Amino acid sequence: MVDKEGTVLFWNDMATEVTGYDYASAIGKKCKDHLLMHFDEDGNSCCENKCPAKKALEIQDVFQSNFTMHHQDGHVIPVEVRCIPLTDDSNNIIGVIELFRKLQSATSTVKDSVVNGLVQIAYTDPVTNIPNRQYMDQKLRMLLLESIKSTKDISLGILIIDIRNLVDFNSYGGITLGNLLLKVVAKSIFEIIQLESGSFLARWYGGTFIVFINTNKNTILMNWANKLKLALDHSFVPAWEDIQIDSRIYGTIVNNGETFEKITTRLEKQWSKCKNSTETINVF
Repeated sequence: MVDKEGTVLFWNDMATEVTGYDYASAIGKKCKDHLLMHFDEDGNSCCENKCPAKKALEIQDVFQSNFTMHHQDGHVIPVEVRCIPLTDDSNNIIGVIELFRKLQSATSTVKDSVVNGLVQIAYTDPVTNIPNRQYMDQKLRMLLLESIKSTKDISLGILIIDIRNLVDFNSYGGITLGNLLLKVVAKSIFEIIQLESGSFLARWYGGTFIVFINTNKNTILMNWANKLKLALDHSFVPAWEDIQIDSRIYGTIVNNGETFEKITTRLEKQWSKCKNSTETINVF
């Protein structure tokens, strides 16, 4: 619950479970004080002009919409927000009850069950706890084989996400800080793509991640690239909030009949271009 000024007056265990912030961290704080900062689908901050609580006060009725908000650990999470005006005995609005729930995964393929079995150590990146390069290779081979067997056009877009300033974080705080950065990046990407059926995330190597999206259209892949870029721009490493995460995202659509070797070679070339380019987003 927040008052008319946006100050948090009530906080429960469910709010802590979703956001990571405990009672002591939230009570008496305002959302815009780097607490529950909301962002719309274009990456714009909602704390000043598009605050859902303020909207409920303005229309004097329930307001509900989807946003992205910060987790205490620095990554972002997609949530559904429902704001309900609270009145006193004289029917005067005295505050707003803000209910938010984390949007649930639409797929289990972001982190397939094979990673959770006896092969977990071999196929899981130990830093981010997401699939590693070896598992990504197997996943790609499997998708290509399934496409050949089904005789259907393949629907696969691949995004390369490169964190340009991983070296800087390592310089500031050693490998410990660099690993915290990688965890935040992986979590933010995961939280965004988990809502898309057929999506998949893996750490390629170093500060580079790979995302599979179920599409054969450049425009859709570009939309996902923009969405992930905004999510990473709004993510942060706790205690190092002043250093923005510098990401570059490149993508490609897999064509019918392409071999695993041809695709991985193209990804390597694009990764090299990504490393040396000033463009932040591009889809070939």
